Amino acid sequence: MNLDLIAIPIIHVLKHKHLFEGIEAHILVNEKYIKLNYADDSYQEALEKLAEKSVVHIYIATNDFNNVMMQLQSRMANNKFYDPLTTEELRASTCSSVHELSKAYISRLGVTPEVLDLMKDANQKMQKILDQSPGIFAFVKRFKANCSEEYLKISVTNFVITLTLNKFQWKSHLIIQKSMMASLLCDITMNAKSFDALYHYEREGGELNEDVYRHPILASEILNRKRDLIPTETITIIEQHHERPDGKGFPNGITTTRFNQLSAVFIVCQRFVDLLFQNEFDHKQHHEMIKELQTIYHGGHFDKAMDALITVVESAE
Repeated sequence: MNLDLIAIPIIHVLKHKHLFEGIEAHILVNEKYIKLNYADDSYQEALEKLAEKSVVHIYIATNDFNNVMMQLQSRMANNKFYDPLTTEELRASTCSSVHELSKAYISRLGVTPEVLDLMKDANQKMQKILDQSPGIFAFVKRFKANCSEEYLKISVTNFVITLTLNKFQWKSHLIIQKSMMASLLCDITMNAKSFDALYHYEREGGELNEDVYRHPILASEILNRKRDLIPTETITIIEQHHERPDGKGFPNGITTTRFNQLSAVFIVCQRFVDLLFQNEFDHKQHHEMIKELQTIYHGGHFDKAMDALITVVESAE
C-alpha cells in the first residue's frame, strides 16, 4: 500500500463532489494504482459507474485528504450548519462523511487529538439533530438512505447510551464521553464488505473471516498506541463489544465476571440499536426486542444494564 494515499469511500465523494474537484485520484486494480482524471466534467459519471461495479474506494494523497477534512470541519463550524434553510439531509450527510473520513485517517495514519475532536464534534452535532427531530426512530428511518447506515447506527447508539447511562447514580459527562468514543472507534478497521460479513454471521451463523473476527483486537491495538488520548475504559469497551456473558461472543469468549458495568451498558444499547434497524424501527416490536436481549444478556452487570435500557424504552413509548 502506498503510504501517501488514503482510501476514500466513493459514496462520500459523490455526496460532496465539489470538495474533490481537481484532486488527483486513483483506484486499486490487481494491487496497482490506476490514476483517474478529475480535470474533465465526466468524473462523477465515472465514479457512479465504478460504484455500480462494486468499487468501494478511490485513493487520494494525504495533503488532498487533509484539505478535504479541513473544508468539512469548516462547514460544520459555519453558522449556516444550523440555518433553517440548511436541510437535515445535508447536515446529517456532512457529519456522516466527517466520521467515515476520520475513521480512514485513524486506521491509516494513527490517532491525533485533532481528528478525535473532529469525530466527537460530528457525533455531537448529529445527536443534536436527532434530539431536535420529532421522533428519533422516524428520523433515522428517513435518513437511512441518505447517509452512511453505520454512522447513523453509531449516532443512535450514542443517543441510547446517553439516555441509559443517565439512569445510573454514578453517571457523569466523562463516563458518557468514554462510551461515545468507544462507539465512534470500535469498528475503525471495518469496511462495507466487513460489515456485510458480520451481519451475515449474526443472522445465519457460520464462520467469520480472520479480520472481522479479530477487529476488536485490531482496533484496540491501533488505539493503544495513543493511551494519552484514549481512556482505558474506552479501549476495554472496544475489546469487549462483541462478547457475550455466556462466553459465546468473540474474539476472546469471555464470561459474565469479566465485564464491568460500562461495557455491559454499551453492549446492550448497541445490540438494541442493531435490532431497531433490523425491525425498521417498528415500535410494536420493542417488547420482543427486549425479550430477545434478555435471553442473552443477563447475570452480573448485565441485569442492571437491561433494567436501565428497559426504563428508557418504556419512557419513549
